[in-house]
Amino acid sequence: QIVTVRGIAGTTVTISPAIYLPNWRSSQSPGAWWSSAVPITMSGIEDLTVNHSGSGSVMSGTYFFNASGCWMKNVKSLNANRNHVWLYQSAHVTVRDNYFYGTRNAASQSYGIETYMNSDSLVENNIFQHVTVGMMTGGSTTGTVFGYNNSIDDFYNIASWMQSSSYFHDGGIAFVLFEGNDGIGFTADAIHGTANFRTVFRNLFTRWG
Repeated sequence: QIVTVRGIAGTTVTISPAIYLPNWRSSQSPGAWWSSAVPITMSGIEDLTVNHSGSGSVMSGTYFFNASGCWMKNVKSLNANRNHVWLYQSAHVTVRDNYFYGTRNAASQSYGIETYMNSDSLVENNIFQHVTVGMMTGGSTTGTVFGYNNSIDDFYNIASWMQSSSYFHDGGIAFVLFEGNDGIGFTADAIHGTANFRTVFRNLFTRWG
């Protein structure tokens, strides 16, 4: 879980928000890690079209790394590689009102929005078209919300198999909400470890695309 330090008094550190998971115990010697670089904050991308067809080996269309309080809004993103947006080691990022079309490979790692070590972000009111997996929740994602997104024509390069439009796919995922999304299906697996305290509520999964 990524938090903000609000105060330090001797060996007492005050953080916000509070710890989510109920299994923190002093007997387990919990620790904290912080980046040596100051996070980027209050930076956003709005109102443009980006085509990634010629981007070579670049993995992400838009990459939020070590970011807090940033956003992406009203962007049309075309033919990204691994993912259109990667929320990586970041918190409090909003991705809203965007259109994502296609992936370069339509492979098992061809995503719309992917999270990894992400906390308290909002993915809302986006459209994913011809994207293999629109919403991929990766490891150690906590407190993030995927709400009112739409996935259509979820193309995958294996004709006999169709991926789900939404996933819990990694260890350490906790307190993540999927609400009001439209897509072909939802998968919660243990491929990379288990997830906990997750909610999938009032979504429409059609089982076809």
